[in-house]
Amino acid sequence: MTRRSSSRRFRGFRVMLIARGSDYRGPVPNLLPDPPSPFSALIFDLDGTLVDSVSAYRLAFSDALHPHGVSLDEDWFLDHAGYGASDLLRALQADFGFHFDLTDVLEGFERSYLDAVGEVRVVPEVLAIVRRHYGRVPLAVATGGRRSIVVPTLRAALLEGWFATVITIEDVQQGKPAPDLFLLAAERLGVPPRGCVVYEDSAQGLAAARAAGMAAVDVTKARTA
Repeated sequence: MTRRSSSRRFRGFRVMLIARGSDYRGPVPNLLPDPPSPFSALIFDLDGTLVDSVSAYRLAFSDALHPHGVSLDEDWFLDHAGYGASDLLRALQADFGFHFDLTDVLEGFERSYLDAVGEVRVVPEVLAIVRRHYGRVPLAVATGGRRSIVVPTLRAALLEGWFATVITIEDVQQGKPAPDLFLLAAERLGVPPRGCVVYEDSAQGLAAARAAGMAAVDVTKARTA
């Protein structure tokens, strides 16, 4: 990538932060470490890693469950935030014995989330990694979210166009902590799993990266260190 092209990408990164209405205006704080070398590709989780959407997800789940008389415990939700929506709701039923129509709750969750998707914000520290390596190695998103939610989230955060491939739960048999999402991302990028580094924020996602034989960066620990 030429120096001119890199400069253009940098200006685009600045626009992303400001156009989303972020309060952030100065240099990116607490930059995450570069991926452990050697690496040939980077794979990013979406929710909680590239974008700060966990609160929007929790509120959308709560809104969808409320008509069914179900209250979502915040600590339980945070412990399970790495699951895809269907797997999370099944775990909720299994752990608490709740009975509700899964399809009905999923549809309500999606409506509620999409109504608030404009409030989702990029995570500047992670975007700095994306910008730094864009054009140098292939980049992918691998998320347990449904494509009907993932694409609007990327669009709202002005993240479309940065990634060579976007893998969602519809593309695989099992979500995180199974390695399927990351293994398919590596396959689509044409890079062996051992050549990929994953950026993740959840226990389920980090376990999936390990199961895929990939190095991983825990963005939560790195950002708070």
